[in-house]
Amino acid sequence: MIDKRIASLAIALALLLSTAGSTFAMPADGSVPKKQTPGLATKTFVHYDKDRARTSLSLQASAAATVEKPCATSGSPTCSTFAYGGVHWKVGSRVVYFIDMNFSTSKSPTLTQSAAMAAIYGSFRVWGAAMPAAGGITFVYGGTTRVAPGRPDLRNVVGWGSLPSGTLAVTTVWYLASTGQILEADVTLNNSYSWAYTPPTGCTITNVSCNPGPAGPARTYDVRNVATHEVGHTLMLGDLYSWSNRGLTMYGYASPNQRAKDSLGTGDRLGVRSAY
Repeated sequence: MIDKRIASLAIALALLLSTAGSTFAMPADGSVPKKQTPGLATKTFVHYDKDRARTSLSLQASAAATVEKPCATSGSPTCSTFAYGGVHWKVGSRVVYFIDMNFSTSKSPTLTQSAAMAAIYGSFRVWGAAMPAAGGITFVYGGTTRVAPGRPDLRNVVGWGSLPSGTLAVTTVWYLASTGQILEADVTLNNSYSWAYTPPTGCTITNVSCNPGPAGPARTYDVRNVATHEVGHTLMLGDLYSWSNRGLTMYGYASPNQRAKDSLGTGDRLGVRSAY
């Protein structure tokens, strides 16, 4: 009984600190089951492999959760379309994220830990650069972790895990239903796919305008290309499925060796400003 009371007190304290302070997502070791956090809601985004999606009209129909405005010019990154779910991080907060490097070296033999870190770090940086000067949030790299993504534990984690065939990545967002404030967001990349990333020559990981990097081996998926899309979901930006919106980072499908999503389009940046 005492242990249960202590656990409940720890959970309540963690939630209080996450909503009251300016810094969110302190490291937490255990998990926080959803049933122990009243009012906690969940939103899951699924990023599909374009090759599979092309052969399944029903998959495309079920995936389109929002009605979107197609681009006037097909495939243009200057398209102003975006989808936003209305949920957001606390304005002015520092959102700390961690990287779980548990990717399959047999499936992704050319991907190094330093390259994976550079790709994911760059993915957060490009969205951070799109934040308005006042009223936005700040993404902060908190280091590597052995805690896998995909469970509510007050730790924002990007990493690899087991996902269904045809699914490149999944982002899960936990938020308070009463206020719409995000408490945690995790990104899981599918470990059964082949991943690669080569930072552009002569560039540093802090230079968000220096992209995309060179293409990886044939039939590999660019980590930064997919991760940048997923980080958009941590801001509650939705997927776009109209073919005319394929020039935007939030277009809902990805293909092997695609790198266009490394940088944001007009609609992606407008989505950030709509949220903050």
